[in-house]
Amino acid sequence: MAESTSPSQKEHVGFKDAEDESHGSPSVTRHRATVRYNRKAVQKMLAIDDWIDSQLTVLYSCSGNDVPVELSVDDVVEKEADGEREAFVRSSLEACPAESATVDAFVSELLDRLKKVTA
Repeated sequence: MAESTSPSQKEHVGFKDAEDESHGSPSVTRHRATVRYNRKAVQKMLAIDDWIDSQLTVLYSCSGNDVPVELSVDDVVEKEADGEREAFVRSSLEACPAESATVDAFVSELLDRLKKVTA
């Protein structure tokens, strides 16, 4: 159960232990949660995501909002093996009107970029 805090304690959240509550003990444990991330890696992933969007507009010969397929870096990175990633990207691009050589170049460039970021 969360405790109410005074304005000077806004950064902390107190929790009562069920054991303490049954004994009427006023002991409160304070915890802080901190999110840590690698800013450079996030920026690189966002850059790859933007690159994918721009390449899809070229592959499908349309404007940015009219691309009939959505391909996200997160969806590709979820796949653990390179073969799974390649199969996923290729299946997403099955209806692509671009030449197969152009699609192949896109897929290999995407996988290379992802290897550099996830390595």
